[in-house]
Amino acid sequence: MEVCAEGNGGALWEMLRQIWNREGIPENWRKGVICPIYKRGDKGAVKSYRGVTLMDTAYKIYAGILDERLKVEIKDKLAENKQLSGERGKLYVCFVDLKSAFDRVNRKKLGEMRRMGVNEKLTRRIEEIYEETKNVVRIRNNYTEEFWTRNVELELSTKKTKVIVFEKRRNKRRQMKWRWGEHELEEVDEIRYLGYILQKNGSDEKHIQGWKRRAAIAMKKIWSVGGKIFKRDYKRRMRMFGALVECSAVWSAGVVMEHRRETGQGKKEIREMAARLRRNNANNYILREECQIEEIKEKTLKRAVRCEKKALESKKELVKEGMD
Repeated sequence: MEVCAEGNGGALWEMLRQIWNREGIPENWRKGVICPIYKRGDKGAVKSYRGVTLMDTAYKIYAGILDERLKVEIKDKLAENKQLSGERGKLYVCFVDLKSAFDRVNRKKLGEMRRMGVNEKLTRRIEEIYEETKNVVRIRNNYTEEFWTRNVELELSTKKTKVIVFEKRRNKRRQMKWRWGEHELEEVDEIRYLGYILQKNGSDEKHIQGWKRRAAIAMKKIWSVGGKIFKRDYKRRMRMFGALVECSAVWSAGVVMEHRRETGQGKKEIREMAARLRRNNANNYILREECQIEEIKEKTLKRAVRCEKKALESKKELVKEGMD
């Protein structure tokens, strides 16, 4: 509500209040516009595209409110029923990939929320946003005819679903067989999740290596390009360097520094990266002073401190537990 233009926030609030009080959702909220986004591969193949569904902004705000209320409702109920098991020193994790999860929600099974004890009003409001949903596909400025969303079960992609066993011991363990129905799931030693490489031994070496490699490649390309464009205008060259290289150099610095804080490896990695990004300390000192540029090492350490402070102040219990 805070980002609404002056005078619009109150109107939006009133509309959402009326919808919550059983006056029904607007008809245009039931319609999604699917825009195919190219991923990779053959541009003529359907599988090379990911469909992104555009919905009304007010609908997204309303759905977000329902989501937060549902989290509060089921938090304690899930805690009562959860079961944890495992072996000492090991953590078994399955990274599940669901095919087109939103468009495959079985509307009839939304009623299971009642069985879990979710209050009737919230259950009904959630059911409303899934009733009679329809879509169109947009290609440039052309739209297909409307079609109904399929009412089927969620489908697991066995090719993309991976299992990883986190453990500290170094000796090779014989991999177990993992299956989903008739399909076998692959057990891996590492996996990339949200841009971060998770390794089964808990190390971040692979992530650090990729991090430094991307920064070094960007540095070599951008500095030479900047020289051709800006010649001896070092202030502009350094601005270009900062915008395109620095982001690669300090990305995920907070996560890495926190992970390596107790071992003392964090500062060492930052020093190594800073050394790779400079060849002549004296000349670089003069250049930094002239252009009033802060060292990458200093920026990285500051970013790590901000990341830790934000995590410590977080209201998310899982984040706080990870900091202990």
